[in-house]
Amino acid sequence: MISSNWDEASREQLKEDLEFAVRGELRFARFDSAGILEHCRDLYLEDVCPTGEWDAMLAFAKQQIDRNAELLRAEMADWPEVTDCDRLDQVEAELRDAGILFWQASPCCDNCTVAELSWRVDQISEQFPGLRQNLRGFAFFIDQNLPESLAESPDIDVCLGYGWLSAQAEDIDPAVYESNALAIAHEVDDCLKRFGFESGWDGDFARKICFSLCWQRRNLLT
Repeated sequence: MISSNWDEASREQLKEDLEFAVRGELRFARFDSAGILEHCRDLYLEDVCPTGEWDAMLAFAKQQIDRNAELLRAEMADWPEVTDCDRLDQVEAELRDAGILFWQASPCCDNCTVAELSWRVDQISEQFPGLRQNLRGFAFFIDQNLPESLAESPDIDVCLGYGWLSAQAEDIDPAVYESNALAIAHEVDDCLKRFGFESGWDGDFARKICFSLCWQRRNLLT
């Protein structure tokens, strides 16, 4: 329900929120311009802004997309030839070849991400046939407000969940699962290190694999 207190202050606050969201989403590189506009409409206009002002607010968001995209392009001129995001994509490719699905920035929580792994495998298999047959394990980090963080700074920390995938879906001994999941985690951690990421992970099954990176992404997330 739209607040009955909608006024000039509300209007200006919404513009600030839209500009902040646009800046973070452009850096995150999850959506193209049309996708960012749709995201702004769904998340920031519905139930907040009177429908009669939607066109004006979306026009404002489009202006912010154009302005911030230009700033980001100028910033890219000073990025290294190979960024941390490029290396992260290389990690994803190497792990995929080794039978481990690496899901960057899953849009949901840990439990939902694990539940949606089969859907993700189907999605990736369209580009890489045979992935499912070779899959042994997975690792992922969730977006967890990453666009909001990136609106402030490209320097972020991410933490990877991980697990083992077995053809035997039920009645797996917890100790057997833990042993195999830890083996997957060590492969992931070793791969990260080969591409310059240091996690400091101590091999504890109760801990995620966390590391820092500078999020400089030239291509959209897939």
